[in-house]
Amino acid sequence: MNDIGIDTGEKFVLLDDVHEFYNEYAKKVGFSVRINSSKKSHTGEIVRKEYICSKEGATTKEVVEKKRRRGKVREGCKAKLAMVKSKSGTYVASVFEEDHNHPLTTPRRFSIMILHLMSGSRLKSNLEFNLKQ
Repeated sequence: MNDIGIDTGEKFVLLDDVHEFYNEYAKKVGFSVRINSSKKSHTGEIVRKEYICSKEGATTKEVVEKKRRRGKVREGCKAKLAMVKSKSGTYVASVFEEDHNHPLTTPRRFSIMILHLMSGSRLKSNLEFNLKQ
């Protein structure tokens, strides 16, 4: 395994473990993750799942006039992790691309970024939980 990433061929038993691992990795490195795609078998079982940097892709030109101007969100970043279900039932990393084409954020700014992504009710319950501790 590389310093904090994952090697192609590395195995996980559950996709929940993959999700948790890749989100922790992203937090340490300084980016956020979204699911790009997933593929199911004819029985409905997930056989492939692809996690990507939230800045993957390109912004679309919208004709609708926006109420406020926002910063550029998509930057064509190619960082991703693709998992494939093996015959033995484990999920195997088939692709791990760790290079980003944009500046990464610090752990402190990452926490602020996550707060902005949360919805109002979710943010409120999260803050209440943290205040109780």
